[in-house]
Amino acid sequence: MSDVNKEGVRVELHGGVYPPLGEKQKAVVEFICDKDKTGLEGQERGGKVIDGVMSLKYSGYEENVLKLEWRTKQACEQQAGGGDGGSHWGFFTWFIIM
Repeated sequence: MSDVNKEGVRVELHGGVYPPLGEKQKAVVEFICDKDKTGLEGQERGGKVIDGVMSLKYSGYEENVLKLEWRTKQACEQQAGGGDGGSHWGFFTWFIIM
């Protein structure tokens, strides 16, 4: 994480090369713990916008690095709702698969 006072996970994704200059691309996604957010706020589902405050925020693009910030309860060490730790696939599993 860029701020030691934030709870969450930082994921760095190294991508392809931008053809004209051969520059390597990278994306940094900071998943920040926010126990009040599902991670879908501001997204469209079934033609309706869920809550007006975006969970996923564009933080910038500089020096071939795309920076995103995603606030969600799934990034908390102990998820809100006290899941039973069952065998279902979680948020990060689906993120990695995509």
